[in-house]
Amino acid sequence: MGIDSVSTANYDAVIADLTAKRDEFDRTISMLKALSPQERAASERPIQPAANVENERKEPISSNTGTNNGIGDACARILHTHAGEGLSTRQVTDLLLKSGFPIHSKTPMNNVWGALDHRSKTAKDIEKVGRQWRRVSKGNAKDGASRNAQMNGPSSH
Repeated sequence: MGIDSVSTANYDAVIADLTAKRDEFDRTISMLKALSPQERAASERPIQPAANVENERKEPISSNTGTNNGIGDACARILHTHAGEGLSTRQVTDLLLKSGFPIHSKTPMNNVWGALDHRSKTAKDIEKVGRQWRRVSKGNAKDGASRNAQMNGPSSH
């Protein structure tokens, strides 16, 4: 007689626990669906532009430069406007966020550093000297030896 009531109580507890977990899963799935790009595209809400249309780039983007108005391009523009002075990753990040560029990340400085590092290796229009990023002058953009001499001093060879 006691065995039936104990097993029934255990089943009731398991069922209650599973029901609570199912409700939690349903809430999580609903939240993820709301964040999903496919769900947002399927919804009929109009998407607001991230930037003011008047501030958009007017000249066409050259296909041979590899630029796409992404974060690397925006960082390069900041360094080009501050030509002649080196900027730290934090300074570039602050100026980028102040300009209104949307970065949806908990660690925007990491995103900026990665974009600057990638850009310095691919487009080679910016460089890192110590802890500062700066614009590469046109004469030094392709001459790695002169850039190394600037960073490390003249060679003793």
